[in-house]
Amino acid sequence: MKRFAFSLQEVLETKETLEDAVRVRLAGAFERLRISREALLRLKALLDGESRRIEGLSGHDTDQHELFVHLRYRRLLGSRIKKQTRIVLTDEVEVNRLREELRAVMTERKSLEHLRDIEWQRWLLAQRRLEQKQMDEISAQRYVRGAAEQGVHH
Repeated sequence: MKRFAFSLQEVLETKETLEDAVRVRLAGAFERLRISREALLRLKALLDGESRRIEGLSGHDTDQHELFVHLRYRRLLGSRIKKQTRIVLTDEVEVNRLREELRAVMTERKSLEHLRDIEWQRWLLAQRRLEQKQMDEISAQRYVRGAAEQGVHH
């Protein structure tokens, strides 16, 4: 009996490999997003701390230079927060793009698996029909041989 061979097996294996690769890239993108979000939170915490420090300065004890340094640092933190926010947004876009790519590859793989199942069922049906045909031929040969032997004995 001939073994079952899916006609699109190489394509299916390629899709499975591609799916694995996209999963790895998605995991990396999630990690980059996590790191960039943590960096953004740290910067925001620094900005909040600096804002509280400025508010805590008493007007008569603070010289202008010290206040200027704190305000300049605060502006620098604001600029870094904007830059880090853009990085987070870029990382989020990449994660979403890879999620969509993974979904598409998974859909294609599942479709190929469905086609493989259909092809398997057709192959199985053909094998059963072939076996039934062989059984019918054996039965017919036995019948003919049995009828011939009865005809010779009568």
